[in-house]
Amino acid sequence: MKRTIIILTAVLCLLICCGCQKTEPEETEPEQTQEKQAVGEEIKTDDAVEEPDDDAIDGEDGTFADPIDTVAFSSLEEFNEAIYNAPEGDDIADLAHLDVYYLPTSLPEGYELYKIVAGSYDIGFWYLPEECLSSERETHAAEAQGKEFLFISGRGEVFSEIMKQFGKTELIDDTYIVEKGTRDLVVWEVDGTVLMLYIPQVETEYYTPNGNNDYADLIQTEAVYIER
Repeated sequence: MKRTIIILTAVLCLLICCGCQKTEPEETEPEQTQEKQAVGEEIKTDDAVEEPDDDAIDGEDGTFADPIDTVAFSSLEEFNEAIYNAPEGDDIADLAHLDVYYLPTSLPEGYELYKIVAGSYDIGFWYLPEECLSSERETHAAEAQGKEFLFISGRGEVFSEIMKQFGKTELIDDTYIVEKGTRDLVVWEVDGTVLMLYIPQVETEYYTPNGNNDYADLIQTEAVYIER
């Protein structure tokens, strides 16, 4: 009898162990399925993300920036080449429709043209003494000191409207002398085109500011007509 009881107990334990092994996968299977479902949902979410339009990207992140409205050139030859090769409809400075621009002809000897900045409203021609152009650092330092002549050839501006932007003006021989900031600005008109000349505010080897608004000898110009 005792032997029978021992055998029955052993069989019962064996049956219990087998039952536990069968139930363990059933307990862990829901957890594994949920993990797979979560991974699947995450992948699906990533696939569903749409790339934003360029216009919606914040420029502060460096991923998108508004297009500039001017373009710079280092020589007159480079500028003229850009004019004659400007594409229609895809031209930041609208050089494709430029018919004429003006250049100063009476700036002091020793000053050289080193930069041209063109936009759809005007074109700026920058002049510095040759010794200030030996390096980019020297050029920036000279600009910071106000040694440059900056001549601006307008594009379609109305002279009277331009003058409204300035405060104190004085008319001398049909030329407006405008006191603006630390340097004088001369504004005049030739054949309907507004021209401007910023006067250097410090003395250089080639030019000494006279301080008496007498700039008649500096505002001689010539027209450059574009023949396409």
